[in-house]
Amino acid sequence: MDPASVIIGFTASLATLVGLVIQSAKTLYEAQSHFKEAPQDIKRLSHQIREFEALLRQVQLQLNVECGSQTSAIRALINISAQRMQDDLKEYDTSFQKLNSILDEPCSNRKLFGRRIRHILTESKVTKYQQLISSYSERLTLFLVLLNK
Repeated sequence: MDPASVIIGFTASLATLVGLVIQSAKTLYEAQSHFKEAPQDIKRLSHQIREFEALLRQVQLQLNVECGSQTSAIRALINISAQRMQDDLKEYDTSFQKLNSILDEPCSNRKLFGRRIRHILTESKVTKYQQLISSYSERLTLFLVLLNK
């Protein structure tokens, strides 16, 4: 595979991941604005997702600047990680699509709205997503350190 194809594939993979994270961050923010008494775990997940998005953007910027031979090896590792993150986050994406559909429907009863959100984002799912995002953030931070050396 020629280097240009690898870079295009890598950029597309990272861009897809960024898009997924941005959409979920928007959805969570909108859910919180509709659901004032949002549980703390959902608020923490929302905060984590925003931090993860910022890290993804930093990695993208750094990779656009760096072009050395060391960067190509790190770029390959990031590409593999981004693809795995996408695969891991398929269930996550499905949950947020369901949450989006709830947000699009009119709902006058706040308790019912809260229950519907909790049906999609159960405590165990939120914990699982928090752990995934945390591990991804640690990995991206390591990649940034490697890129800056």
